[in-house]
Amino acid sequence: MQSSFEKVKQKLLEVGITSESGIHSGNLIISFEQKYGFHLPQDYKEFLLTYGIINYNHQISYSQLTNIPKHNERGRMGYFYNLQNDKNDLITNIERYLGRMPESMIPFADITGGDQLCIGVTENGWGKIYFWDHDQEHFDPTEEELWNNVYLIANSSRSLS
Repeated sequence: MQSSFEKVKQKLLEVGITSESGIHSGNLIISFEQKYGFHLPQDYKEFLLTYGIINYNHQISYSQLTNIPKHNERGRMGYFYNLQNDKNDLITNIERYLGRMPESMIPFADITGGDQLCIGVTENGWGKIYFWDHDQEHFDPTEEELWNNVYLIANSSRSLS
């Protein structure tokens, strides 16, 4: 039987993503989780450890569970954040969105136009996939307002595969 990450890899192949230039040490993930005080879902850990900078030569879209105001039923991917040390790395983007989105999720991919795909990293939303709409962002938000521009698009990363 195919592991859940093998299913993710198969789906990535189907949409034209074949680069596996990352291959990082598991210790990097452990120190990353310790720094931020959460644990990443296993599928996402394997994705980060396996893939480096991902490039694809055509648009990739995804379906949404929830209607998002002013957005089509399908979203378009920009790029996935990685563990390299560059402007598209995960740590840079977590730091960029601290205080701008709920602390229970982290951005893992850019959506064309500046929106973010996020993954839940705490108990209530662990592994759930969210859309964060930058056009609806509040400045100096209350804890409640941090959720006003967040939409559930999948109950887990497995729902995307």
